[in-house]
Formats: sequence, structure tokens, C-alpha cells
Amino acid sequence: MNNCMIYDFETLGQDVLNCPALSLAAYSFDTERFISDPYTLDEIVKDSMYMKLDVTEQVKKYGRVIEKDTVDWWSKQSKAAQVSQLRPLPNDVSIDKISDALAGIYENKSNVYTRGNTFDPVLLDMICKITGTKSPYPWWSIRDMRSMIDGLSFGSNISHSFMPDSVDSKAVVLHDPRYDIALDVLRYQTLVQAIS
Repeated sequence: MNNCMIYDFETLGQDVLNCPALSLAAYSFDTERFISDPYTLDEIVKDSMYMKLDVTEQVKKYGRVIEKDTVDWWSKQSKAAQVSQLRPLPNDVSIDKISDALAGIYENKSNVYTRGNTFDPVLLDMICKITGTKSPYPWWSIRDMRSMIDGLSFGSNISHSFMPDSVDSKAVVLHDPRYDIALDVLRYQTLVQAIS
């Protein structure tokens, strides 16, 4: 289970076949460190690969469709999340750069994690298809972090979205993908530590 990658998209819709992606974060981690040299929130957030993506290009060039319900949902999220994710920036990146960026992090890792396998991997497949780029990893490497957490915590009534004790919840910006992937790695780490 060593040499893993995790990634997460933020989007402007729930229809992965058509919605635009706002941002992407990815991180390479080693489960051997969970016991010997535990990860911290700050480390993962700081060292994550992060891309703020060009939504206008996705709508105009690729016909991606912004969903009103998701825009309404974003309006109810924290100001920090809204500022970091919704505001267009001059250096927003084209989605045709995603495959190469993730391939550079993947580099033959054994497992690739996402929060759930019916969203992020499907969205990435669609992005690769419409941009004519290659998947950055083989399909069989995909793992589902929710299922991993549920399996490790079986019988304990722990939610797959629990806040690890090592994390100050005030330091977290939910729905910034850097924090979302950091929390999942730390949840995984916490459960491994508890059963070791």
C-alpha cells in the first residue's frame, strides 16, 4: 500500500460528464510514514500540487455547463473557500494540462485514491477524452478513500468524514481540494495508527 497518490477536484456541477472543474489538488504519500513519521495538515497542504482551472475556457471551448444548484451551494460555503475557488485568476490553467500534471505525481504509484470513484475519476476520464490527452494512471490503480475509511473503522460508528484529533478544525478550509485531500490522508493515517 506504499507510494500512493490522492487527488480531488472542485467543480461547478455534479454532472461529471458536463460540469466545469474549478480546481485540482494532488499529493503523493507513503503509508509507511503513518506510524514512523506522521503527516501533518500543514505539510500536505503546502506540498500538494494545486491547479486553479480556467472555467471560461471550459465553457467556451469544451461546452462544459455550469449548474445553478452548485453555484447556489457554493454561495453557502465559507468565504475562504469561495475566494480560493470561485474567483477567476489571470494564471488559471487550461484543463489540457491536467493529465501531464497528474502523471508527474503518479509515477507508477501502487494506488491512486479519490474520495469516491464515481466522481473524480469519471471527471478526469471526461477531461482526458475532450482534451485528447491520456489517462495519467492505469484504471486498476484507483481506490476509494470513503470505502477505505469505512473498512478500517468498521463497527466503530466513525463517519468517513470525521475530523482527526491531530487537526485544528479552525485551520481547515473545506472545499479547497488541498485541505480535502489532506484530511483524507490524515483520516487514513489516524485509523492505521489506531489499529497498529
